[in-house]
Amino acid sequence: MRYFDLQPADDLSAIGRITQDIGDVSGRDPLAALKELEDLLSISLPPLDSLRRCQIAEQWEVLGNYSAAEQQLSQISMEGLPDDIAAQVLLRRASLCRWTNDAPQAIHLAKQAQELAQKVNDDECAGEAAAVIGYAYWLLDEYEMAYDALRQAVEVLGRTKNLRAFTQACWALTYVCNLLGRTSEAQEVSERGIVALTNSPKADSPFGQTILGHLRASQAVIAFECGNVEIALMIHERALDHWMSTNDPRLLANGYRNVADIHFATGNWDQAEALLEQAAYLISESDPSIRCSTLITMSRLSARRGKFSDARLALADANMLASQCGSRSLLAEYHDALGETDLLEQNYTDAENNFAAARDLFIKMNQPSRVAYANLRLAETRLIEGDLSGAQAVFEVARELAARTTNPLLAAHVDRLSGKLALAQGDTATGLSALLRSIHGFESLNFAWQVALGYFDVGTAVGEGIPLMQQREWLETAISIFRHLGTAPHLMAAEAALVELSRRTPVTLQDLPGLNTTQVERLTTATASTESVARELAAIIDSYKIAVAVFAENVEGDVLVITSRGLENETVQDLRTLLRRRLQHPDTPHSDSIRFECLWQTETHLSPHRPRSLWVHLGRLKPDIEPLIHSLLRLAGTALELCHLRAVVDELSTAQKVSEVRVDDATLSELGLIGVSPAMREIAARILRIRDASVTVLITGESGTGKEVVARAIHRASARRHKPFVAFNCAAVPAELLESQLFGHKKGAFTGADKDALGVIRAADGGTLFLDEIGELPLHLQPKLLRFLQEREVHPVGADRAIAVDVRVIAATNRDLAREVAARSFREDLFHRLNVLNIALPPLRERRADIPVLAQAFLQEAAARNQKTVTLSEAALTALTLYDWPGNVRQLQNEIERVVALADDRELLTPSSFNFTVPSASPPTEAGLETIFPEGHIPPKLTDAVALLERHLITESLKRHGGNVTRTAQELGISRPSLYAKCKTYGITISKAVGS
Repeated sequence: MRYFDLQPADDLSAIGRITQDIGDVSGRDPLAALKELEDLLSISLPPLDSLRRCQIAEQWEVLGNYSAAEQQLSQISMEGLPDDIAAQVLLRRASLCRWTNDAPQAIHLAKQAQELAQKVNDDECAGEAAAVIGYAYWLLDEYEMAYDALRQAVEVLGRTKNLRAFTQACWALTYVCNLLGRTSEAQEVSERGIVALTNSPKADSPFGQTILGHLRASQAVIAFECGNVEIALMIHERALDHWMSTNDPRLLANGYRNVADIHFATGNWDQAEALLEQAAYLISESDPSIRCSTLITMSRLSARRGKFSDARLALADANMLASQCGSRSLLAEYHDALGETDLLEQNYTDAENNFAAARDLFIKMNQPSRVAYANLRLAETRLIEGDLSGAQAVFEVARELAARTTNPLLAAHVDRLSGKLALAQGDTATGLSALLRSIHGFESLNFAWQVALGYFDVGTAVGEGIPLMQQREWLETAISIFRHLGTAPHLMAAEAALVELSRRTPVTLQDLPGLNTTQVERLTTATASTESVARELAAIIDSYKIAVAVFAENVEGDVLVITSRGLENETVQDLRTLLRRRLQHPDTPHSDSIRFECLWQTETHLSPHRPRSLWVHLGRLKPDIEPLIHSLLRLAGTALELCHLRAVVDELSTAQKVSEVRVDDATLSELGLIGVSPAMREIAARILRIRDASVTVLITGESGTGKEVVARAIHRASARRHKPFVAFNCAAVPAELLESQLFGHKKGAFTGADKDALGVIRAADGGTLFLDEIGELPLHLQPKLLRFLQEREVHPVGADRAIAVDVRVIAATNRDLAREVAARSFREDLFHRLNVLNIALPPLRERRADIPVLAQAFLQEAAARNQKTVTLSEAALTALTLYDWPGNVRQLQNEIERVVALADDRELLTPSSFNFTVPSASPPTEAGLETIFPEGHIPPKLTDAVALLERHLITESLKRHGGNVTRTAQELGISRPSLYAKCKTYGITISKAVGS
């Protein structure tokens, strides 16, 4: 029964005016609307009072104050309410559950509201309830069910005058249609929403601009999927213009990220990176979904440029945010991006697992296009691993899914992998045809990265009938694009392939008139260095009685003489001076009577060890011999290019071997290390790089970070792993016994020395000696330790002669030894002798991704020792991850030990099981309080006090690090985007903070 059906006729006009006032507040100032609504509560009509409270709750939702909305709704009693008002109350409660991520309860309440609204023929309430059901299913990544509910909402609300609810439902339905690949319907629905808004006076309101921006962004996605990349960019920029008028940082961040995605796809990576940085600056910590998607795009950009540590760091944060959101969609994107990073780093097993995980999540969300992309990446990974049948199987699934769409980008990806599979099966013609078709597809879409990969694929294809000269052109095109993009790994691979191709390319004489086979062989076999090519060229030219001089310009702009024939030395030096002047002042007019011809030059991979360009000066040429000489110069230029490429590849390969060490989970396990963070993988990589050396290593880091664990890992990776590992704590032994403990003693050397003692150094002979807390070593013993490190021999106390010892020394300290040296409490020469190789262990708060795996490992160990079965709840794992752990790994391990000891068998540990207390410190002084809080008075509200404290800590940290944002964020234990967001919130200007 409807409430308005029960009222006397005299009351209806007054009630109508009130409901007209409060019924539609979209586009108005929410705070002003709240004031009006609260004033209306003075009218004592209980059912209408409930309706007003619903309106007030709705405005609090708009403002994001969900607790205030809940407070209003809690004051409404459902008992005795008419059906139409009860439906409104249920609708508002359902909407609130949707905003607080309680999707199941939102669906339950919205269905009740919809049933009551349909009973009283309230289309507006029924349509809004259907929309809430759709939003809730969207949160659950149940897109088919979201589609059904939102489609019903759009149809029902389209018959009402509720513009706000109708256009919001249009936007949501458009988004879901895009995810499900229903682009035609998405285009139609978005147009309905845009037309409805643009024909309304509310189009220019903040609400109107917000929804218009969302609808435009959805249309841009449609254009992108259809291959209209330039149109997509234009529409995204229009959406960004709409959002700029709202001054909402969350919307602006989303807009910048959307535009960045287009620039990233089309190869404008520098512009994409700048836009992503801008988005990260705007995003606050309350927007985990946008932050997560921004970090995922950042990781892809870093990985393609070869910055794998940066990529994994961004993905670690993205994984945490995706888990926090509970979004399968974001989790799938995370696995897909992580798989791409693994693939580029050649961690093929991990890549396959991540692509499979992404595919399975996309299947659950019924996103066929994304399933196809994931299967294509999975097939490519299997193909690289040599699993041709496995690759073919998943490729066929992807091809079948792609055939159901009209997505040209997906079709180009299918062509590319089809070509690679055909080449692997020996079908060269089909393979090349498919690859060239894919290149054409990517070029039409202006996808630079994929175009470069396609040219690299055809340039490195192996099979009969492939023209080698054409392959050279393809590789040169790939190199040009890779160089423009700044993707180091692929650039190096393409240049290496070009060198290998040059070795296989036969030299023909058709384009080199006058040359004979002997001359060609002399030049092409002299490619060991640029000097050998230049000398061979000069010798051949000299055989024709022509004077010649060859010069090299280095990276500093100086000109050097490589060789000359038939010219006086003084003349050669004059020519050198003249050439240098012309190169330094290229725009200055000069005489053509003395000419220099450029044999070869480069502006990439410059090195002080290689020339930038080579020039030749020739004597007078007779007309009949001129074509032959120019053919020689062309051939010499090709040989010089080959020399350059070989040198570059050798350099990059050497650097790659030194800097790039693949570290997977199995490697970490073999080393005895626990962790998944980029920091731990980098430490493991450093250990692997130094495993064959016997130099001294100094491990630094806060107390409890695991310095001895790393020392044991170094020993385990080395050739000494079968010999003893002896650990000695320099702070655990009294000063008067240290010398004897370290170096040993002879019987009778001092009172109580009743027998010979080896000492820990000799006990470690052939193995590794770990000197922990080396900063505690007394000054009077430091010279003796220094002598041992220099001479590799020890002099036991009371002994007549020194004894040679073969020991690798690893030292560790939590002190700043450089500062100790400055304070003269530690010898500088000993510090330099110890600090040959340094491994700095970050505190646990700077590698939070390791906390869950460490906690689970410690839990298993403690449970086994206590013979209990104990598990960690998700909430407990989250709480452990968020805690700063001032005592680092040791504190975490001890806390797990304590909790397991006190727990019952089969208990589920919750956050309340743990003691998250910070060790007490001395209270701040009055002067210290005044620097943080105005006049030393702490504000009564916790949020105000925390804000002032955070502002002080950020400002002081920025000062300490000279405005370096990365170091400041590391010290504070937050990410760079979080630091930017907090600076914006607290009005901190980095340059002013440093200068103040």
